[in-house]
Amino acid sequence: MTVLLAGATGTLGREVAAELAKRGERIRALVRSETRVARLTTAPAELVVADLATEDGDLDPACRGVDTVISVAGRSCSTARLPERGRFRPVDLDGNTRLLGAAVKAGVARFLYVSVLNAHRLRGLEYVDAHEEFAQLLQASPLQSTVVRANGFFAGFQEILRLIDSPGPVPLIGHGDAKDNPIHEADLAVACLEALEAARPEVDVGGPETFTRRQELELAFQAAGRRPRIIAVPPRLFRAGAAALRPLDARRGEVLKFVAEISTTDMIGPPSGEHTLKDYLSALTHGR
Repeated sequence: MTVLLAGATGTLGREVAAELAKRGERIRALVRSETRVARLTTAPAELVVADLATEDGDLDPACRGVDTVISVAGRSCSTARLPERGRFRPVDLDGNTRLLGAAVKAGVARFLYVSVLNAHRLRGLEYVDAHEEFAQLLQASPLQSTVVRANGFFAGFQEILRLIDSPGPVPLIGHGDAKDNPIHEADLAVACLEALEAARPEVDVGGPETFTRRQELELAFQAAGRRPRIIAVPPRLFRAGAAALRPLDARRGEVLKFVAEISTTDMIGPPSGEHTLKDYLSALTHGR
């Protein structure tokens, strides 16, 4: 089987590539630019350079001779990646739609896409809407489609550790009692390929452990060897700050709005995987 992997250089993409390689699959990696190739940790059999955020680059050759497309491509939700200020729709919706059109034209059999857990409760957010509008297009296509709606990735805790390292307290939105079971990208990669092999049209997935948001923050402080410095911020004030930021930096404003919503909503998917958050945070902090 030849798999076209879009978003191969991201954290999840690298784990999906590693899992595909373990299973002996032939990987064709779709990357945004030549400069991002260095991020690949699993050498693909083939490499295609095309930017999903623009119409530059022909996606038809990328899909030719491919059995399966896996897209984990999307604009980053990180608030730290400046000057990357592009909005979500040009990649998450428009770019993936162009990729889907090329896949249909090339006669690809299967297409897997990773969307957002609890999307039905989070509509109205640009990040979620872009994912789900594409998911609906995919499900209406003639391809065998699999939509994996995943909880937050462990990599998101890298930003929390950066906040812990900075002066001042770390904000906790609301009371911190909303529950969450984040998932390690390696565990999510396995769940994606299992769903694809089982031809499951839709799958929700979270990690093996459930925490409150406050417990997650305290665990991060513990891993960093710091005494917790936490300040509770009313959700309405956080949302107001996000709205004020939008005219200056639309993407970051949307990210903060999304963070406010998921921080005050129970985000619990069916548990999967074996990686623990404590071990992940410990590895990060000991590696610094």
